[in-house]
Amino acid sequence: FAALPTQVINDMMALLREAGIEPISLMEPPLAVECLARHLNLNKEEAVAIIDIGSEFTEINIVKHDSLKFYRKINSAGAAITKAMTSALVSEQGRVELIAEDAEKIKINYGIPKEATADLIEGKISASQLISLIRPAIERLLQEIERSFEYYREESEGDKVKSVVLFGGIAQLKGLAGFLQESLGVSVSVGD
Repeated sequence: FAALPTQVINDMMALLREAGIEPISLMEPPLAVECLARHLNLNKEEAVAIIDIGSEFTEINIVKHDSLKFYRKINSAGAAITKAMTSALVSEQGRVELIAEDAEKIKINYGIPKEATADLIEGKISASQLISLIRPAIERLLQEIERSFEYYREESEGDKVKSVVLFGGIAQLKGLAGFLQESLGVSVSVGD
């Protein structure tokens, strides 16, 4: 049994009311994932990963028969991609080092470039340079998802994740769903 301090709950309720939302109830995240799975009309016979990629954390949930079968929280998320973009990169095109605000803007507007070209993005960085900077962060996220899927497969006696639904702010990152679909070999969609 876990409980939040009353003040935290009161602050959350006040924030929701300020936004014009009248909360009906609060529930623990695992229960919320099960409710979400029922509303997504997923194939109940297949294991589906519901992955929430936020700024600081990524939560990997695997559901089957509308029941949460696996949960893992990792610290590879959107902020890691932005931070990677602020690293200095020296190439034949010169030194590139973005400030955090420019990195966030480019991440939101351009995402993961499909092709490594020399064309400048926002007049600051080429697509090939951007790919070089974000590749380690994106690949770390992919590796953690793959490790989670493998652990689930081992613990469930061979059951494999058949599809993925992405949620969270980074789920909207251009090119991410396609990258994950190609890398994981399963259908990846973005939830709304």
